[in-house]
Amino acid sequence: MSPVGQQLDWEDQFRRLEAFQRQFGHCRVPKHSSELQPLLRWMADQVSGHWSLSLEQVRRLYDLGFPFPTHDRHWLRRYFELVEFRQAHGHCAVPWNWPQNPTLNTWCGTQRCARHRMSSQRRRRLDEIGFVWDMFELKWERCFERLKAFYEARGRLNVSRSEHRLILAWASHQRTRRNDLTAEQVQKLDKLGFDWEPFNNLWRGHIKGLKAFKKRFGHCYVPQSWNEPTFLGGWVHEVRCKREKLSPERIAELDQIGFAWDFREFAGLDDRTHAAVEPIAYTDGLWMKRYGELKEFIATHGHCRVPAKWPPNPSLATWVVRQRSWREKLAPERREKLDALGFCWTPFEEHSLEMLEKLSAFKREHGHCNVPTRYPVDPSLSDWVQRQRERFHGHPKHTPLPAELRERLEELGFDWRLRDRPPRNGPANQLSDQPRN
Repeated sequence: MSPVGQQLDWEDQFRRLEAFQRQFGHCRVPKHSSELQPLLRWMADQVSGHWSLSLEQVRRLYDLGFPFPTHDRHWLRRYFELVEFRQAHGHCAVPWNWPQNPTLNTWCGTQRCARHRMSSQRRRRLDEIGFVWDMFELKWERCFERLKAFYEARGRLNVSRSEHRLILAWASHQRTRRNDLTAEQVQKLDKLGFDWEPFNNLWRGHIKGLKAFKKRFGHCYVPQSWNEPTFLGGWVHEVRCKREKLSPERIAELDQIGFAWDFREFAGLDDRTHAAVEPIAYTDGLWMKRYGELKEFIATHGHCRVPAKWPPNPSLATWVVRQRSWREKLAPERREKLDALGFCWTPFEEHSLEMLEKLSAFKREHGHCNVPTRYPVDPSLSDWVQRQRERFHGHPKHTPLPAELRERLEELGFDWRLRDRPPRNGPANQLSDQPRN
């Protein structure tokens, strides 16, 4: 009989069984009925050969209540539960303790354990629906696809913890169990450009950057904010802090480059004078360097009031401000060093005292405190005098005038009336000009 004829015959017999089930409520056809002998023979063929039937035919028989052998019926019951799961979720990887059917995952695990012992017919049935025989391989493929998607989106494979902790953990796990991976898995990762030794490669990359920095500047004192290549300054600082944890080979590699473990030369200290002193750390070396720059500023300008954001050395200006704000936290020896230089801890007060002395000298010479605007002898004094008047009258761009400074000015007979500022390029007011409201 042709396959088409067999299918027609199967459909014909199935309709007879279906009619019997509707009439009697079951599929247990009596064996002694002569009229039903053809149906009985067909049912016997289904029992012995149901593994060769299509999945649809088996499902129709099962749903009808066909009397499969007990062991096959139990197996088919769980099998069709898995089929329904696949139809709903698109895969056969049943989660552990799945709420809708908590024992289905256990049954799937049993099938995996019995893979090499079960019949070829059952294995074929499971393969027809894409049964997952190796869950580890499935999870590996899913994680690999996540890593691949990350690479396609970001153009790199170095995942940070803040970006994707699961991918980072999986990638680290692949490195530790590289020898356990299949050749195909290793090939997939290599094709993607997977870094099997990220820490060693990062070290080599920073060593290369450090060599380039030394070639360019002639030393290894990399600023902590230096990012050519990325985070080189932070890496150099970390290496100094963790020297005791480095291997002898890496310390020797840094020494060969001329790595600066001690900041004595950076701080401008004489090695011959400090030969017996312990090596200087980065923070101490930086402080001593700025201290030396402040000494040079004093030698040049005669005072230590470094202007804010001083163009020749903005770092020194910032450092001076920080010393004032950290005065109470500074080590005693550092405060003593700064005091020995005549360090200005309260620059505004000292500047006011200096201006008061100039104003007193002006009054002794001219008999009054009405310093002309654009005073050619000392423009800073005329600007300061006008600014105190504006502070007295509450000008919004100035801070209020301190009571002590107000008293000192009034003792000199200071005139609080505001002057009109002349144009920047206009003639200055003369000494005889009187202030006006």
